[in-house]
Formats: sequence, C-alpha cells, structure tokens
Amino acid sequence: MVFLVAAAGCSSAITTGAGRDGPAQTAYPPPGGKGPIVLLLSGHSGPDYYQPIAAAVARLGYYAVLLDGKDILTREQDGLGNLRQAIARAQASPYALSGRTAVIGFSQGGGAALVHAADLPEVVSESSPIRRTSWPPPLSSRGGSRCRC
Repeated sequence: MVFLVAAAGCSSAITTGAGRDGPAQTAYPPPGGKGPIVLLLSGHSGPDYYQPIAAAVARLGYYAVLLDGKDILTREQDGLGNLRQAIARAQASPYALSGRTAVIGFSQGGGAALVHAADLPEVVSESSPIRRTSWPPPLSSRGGSRCRC
C-alpha cells in the first residue's frame, strides 16, 4: 500500500506499508529527480519525529528513506533482513542513483546502524549513529521555523 503525502514547505513523501518487500518506510525524493540513497533509522519513539529531518536530507539532493529503527534493531523480527530489504527497495526506486547506501541512525536506530549496516559493506557506504540532541540544529542557526511534515 503506497500513500503520497505533501506538506507545505516539505518534500513530497511516499509512504509504503510493511510487506513482503520490506518494512514500512517513508521515502522523500530529491528535488532534482534522482539522488544518492540515505537511509534514516528512527529512534524508539518512531519515525514521526524524524520526518522533518528526512525531508531536509532530501532537499539537499539525496533520496532519503525513513524507517522505524524498531524494525531494524529488534528481537521479534529479522532486523538485518529488514535492512537488507529496505536497501534493495531503495536501490530499485526511480529516484535513486546507483551505488551504495548511507545509513544514519538516531538513538535506537543508531544502534541498528552500528549492529547491522556494518555487516553489509557491499551495499552500505557509511553508517553513523547520531545522538538525538545533535539534530536538528537550533532554529536560530537555521534561520527559520521547523518544517512540520
């Protein structure tokens, strides 16, 4: 099931429910049509808080794909398999440039990035955990209001 979501000032987002081809995700195409893939893994609170970050990454020219970190760092599911499927689905997107994927994780998603992305060097170029307090930068340093996607 795919939904197209548009919010004022934000990139259009394409939300796909969980299925045989991978976990639920929200993808943000870059404004230029195609871009390198950046997979963002949310913290324990879920992906809603991280939507403005994914939209901002897309506006920088990347094909940003936001996943719930709980689907990757999990004991109830095959987290590595979910990450592998999410990367394959992103690489097959018409919005993605070919090449390896960068994986960025926040909080619990940061643990997932460290645990699983490092096991996929053939498809992952970089994996990085980010503390919740390091993003987004304060509004005063960005010169505007926070996007509400």
